[in-house]
Amino acid sequence: MSDNDEQGNELLKIVRASDLDRVFGQDQDFLLQRIEQFGQAWARHMAGAPVDEMPASVTVGDLIEEHGRNPHRVQTLLQAIAFVCSPDMLAMLWMVLLGARLEAVRYEYEREKKSHLEIVVLLPDLGHSDTQAGCTLKIK
Repeated sequence: MSDNDEQGNELLKIVRASDLDRVFGQDQDFLLQRIEQFGQAWARHMAGAPVDEMPASVTVGDLIEEHGRNPHRVQTLLQAIAFVCSPDMLAMLWMVLLGARLEAVRYEYEREKKSHLEIVVLLPDLGHSDTQAGCTLKIK
């Protein structure tokens, strides 16, 4: 059995423990794809963030490990994945779950045109409780 299969099986155990198996069923491919897309969005947003304490990437293995420390964080992320939130929205949610603070939310809507959502998130500098670094997420 490959590492991916083992991680997929472990993830399905977490899904069942989170009572989300009726949402995802046994389709771990969909879930793994969504987590990969979320991980790519996370890495893109964290690439410019000057905060060492936040992880530079998030993988299935990282989520399994985090579930051991704080299952509620991972359950919240899985619930958002179940509602088919965009990868950028999942990245913002994960930032908040890890201690970031929403600083500003701007939403623009014009009938028959695309809407635009911009969120400014302050990332905690866990080594210095009095400092925070900003990160702007543009959600489409």
